[in-house]
Amino acid sequence: MFRSDVALYWKDSIEWANPYNPYHVPGYPLLIAFMRMLTLGLFPPLFIMIVIAFVSYLGSSVIVYRLAETSTGDARLSQLLTMLFGFWPFVGITYSVYPVADSLVIFLFVSGVYSFLQSHELLAGILFGGAMIVHKAIWPFMFMVIVAQWVMTRRRPSWSFVLPLVLPLTLLWLLGAHYHGSMGWLFTSNVKAEIASKGMIPVLDGIIGPIMAGGLAGFLKSTIVICVAIGCALLITTGRRSKTKEKPLAIAICVSVLLLCLILNRSEIWASVRFSRLLVLPILWSGLAIPSWIYARKGLIPILLLILFISQLTYAWYMARIFFH
Repeated sequence: MFRSDVALYWKDSIEWANPYNPYHVPGYPLLIAFMRMLTLGLFPPLFIMIVIAFVSYLGSSVIVYRLAETSTGDARLSQLLTMLFGFWPFVGITYSVYPVADSLVIFLFVSGVYSFLQSHELLAGILFGGAMIVHKAIWPFMFMVIVAQWVMTRRRPSWSFVLPLVLPLTLLWLLGAHYHGSMGWLFTSNVKAEIASKGMIPVLDGIIGPIMAGGLAGFLKSTIVICVAIGCALLITTGRRSKTKEKPLAIAICVSVLLLCLILNRSEIWASVRFSRLLVLPILWSGLAIPSWIYARKGLIPILLLILFISQLTYAWYMARIFFH
């Protein structure tokens, strides 16, 4: 697996004093470098990176459970939603040990959401600020969260929330602009590689392109249609039925996932699937009642778990074909 983004993250961690990679933000490589220093360089690159991914995955699952338990007070529903998050189709378990930045940034994001809902705005801002310099895909979520914060509190975001959120990325952007001699260095490469259409279709390349391409890769990527459908359904349901205080946050997350689905091209559209696991939070706050018969039929949840697990095996088999064949 030591190739592509994985190898680039490790390379950036070696060159941590020069954190101005135009494609990746430096949060994850800096953590890798710190872990390498703590372990005295005794462990191979993949071991360190997989440990970070797996611990972040476990931490995210715990936070999702705490969010669900705090919102509902229902332990069984909290377990069900945590299971759905942990076994999210295709990407739940596989990305718990795939050594890219996804697990870490999702952990920081859900931890920030939990801290914000607990009225710890300074801590939420620090966690969100860390997420901003770990993965660029989280940026739409952060913009929408700021809007949601204003709607929920009916006041302008406090400096204790906004300053730690924007300061790390702002400093990185300004220092990188001096290094590269360009104010657009943080965005232009990603626009060309991840947003600009890779086919003849100028718009919706990420949704239509994989369907037209066919094959196993096209089939897996075409599941983005399901993510779009779920996101739209949750957006409508939340807007109409939810009466919880977290309603603006739920809408913000739905809009952010849909935005990724709409703007990413066919080469990068899989990121929408990976980050769509955050839709578990809108499911929690959407106002949907989980029918009691789900609990009454003891065999239903294991069947659901089995189906989700098979989807992990499907994607793992696909990845194995890429890495080992």
